[in-house]
Amino acid sequence: AQYYGDTLQPANQGGFGIPLQATGGLGYAQGGSRVTLQPGIGHADASVPNADYAQATTTPIADQVKQYLSQHGSFNAGQIVLINGGANDIFYQAQVAQAQGNTPAAQLAAAQAIGLAAQQLAGLVQ
Repeated sequence: AQYYGDTLQPANQGGFGIPLQATGGLGYAQGGSRVTLQPGIGHADASVPNADYAQATTTPIADQVKQYLSQHGSFNAGQIVLINGGANDIFYQAQVAQAQGNTPAAQLAAAQAIGLAAQQLAGLVQ
């Protein structure tokens, strides 16, 4: 944003014990987020009280886009919209496959889940 003479403020603040609060900014990115699913990388286990904000919030990219559209209606031709996603789906599925002993079946399931996430990400940007 600074390169283009502007600033970028977060759309939400919170996590690590603090509930997410909308702040009105246009930066929706959250580290560790997957394309459509929770948990993301660094998100608390579901058994942890207030898991959605106990650690990293990792709101899925699809939900970040939905939040933007619900607050602003649409994107326009004067905007630069940057979406970086998919790597956390790879990291997550690699951990799952490893936890399952890296069997051929676990590797195949991970590859299929990664492929689905890639298709879902492509659907978001079309």
